Amino acid sequence: MANIKKGDLVKIEFTARTAIDGTVIETTDEEIAKKNNIWSKDNKYGPKLIIAQSGFMLVGLEEALAELEVGQEKEFKINYEKAFGPRKKELVRVMSLKDFEKQKIKPTKGMLLNIENAFATVKSVNSGRVVVDFNHPLAGQDLIYKLKLVELITEPKEKCYALAKEFDAKISTTSENGKIIVNVESIDKNKKNSFELALKISFQDLVEVKYK
Repeated sequence: MANIKKGDLVKIEFTARTAIDGTVIETTDEEIAKKNNIWSKDNKYGPKLIIAQSGFMLVGLEEALAELEVGQEKEFKINYEKAFGPRKKELVRVMSLKDFEKQKIKPTKGMLLNIENAFATVKSVNSGRVVVDFNHPLAGQDLIYKLKLVELITEPKEKCYALAKEFDAKISTTSENGKIIVNVESIDKNKKNSFELALKISFQDLVEVKYK
């Protein structure tokens, strides 16, 4: 098994499907996405770069990843409790249709809405009432993941450059008093905060970002 530590970078490939009927719900493979009608122009396909043990993966997926060697691919079943959790009855609410009409929203079954800063799915609309479900759409479902550990990046400078590539940043690095100094030469201003956050999550307090 690969020795993956908190803050390491991993590149993974995966295809996830529901255990109950095999519906593909997410994949890093563009061809599989197209075949299963889940392709999106907004998605970037190919190996996905993730900061390990930092809350960016499902608990069950993180545990599965720890069982792999670099280059190994394996299929895992992830229990719903380590995926999107159980379905909770208290997260299903009945609302008045008038509340939606006031906001000029015409709810229909299956519609995804942002209500009070939380996403909810419309389950039914009838007799002036709207049933909305604040559970995650995959709550209560076991999942099957075909997972491959493509690369494990642990060396500090390599981590910096891998994250820089992810955020389209041009950088150089030095070290000073045990810290990695990341000198940013150019980066899209809309990606600046996310890049800094990723560095800090990966390195904790052992990184400093400077701009030219």
